[in-house]
Amino acid sequence: MDNGPEFIADLTATWSKMHDIEFKYIQPGKPSQNAFVKRFNGSFRRDTLNRFIFEDIDQAREQTQIMDGRL
Repeated sequence: MDNGPEFIADLTATWSKMHDIEFKYIQPGKPSQNAFVKRFNGSFRRDTLNRFIFEDIDQAREQTQIMDGRL
């Protein structure tokens, strides 16, 4: 079985469609967009996710909704 990037991308695309999640891709020729995404992900992890120990995904979702107004 091939576990290369193409295989994983197909699985991810299928999963996202099943869960009504739309992927947003970086525009060609605009690599700086990736820097903004990485910065947001890092800040969100440090400022929100690392502040708590979650027992389950529902607790994480609840806490991040509470924190949403503070970001």
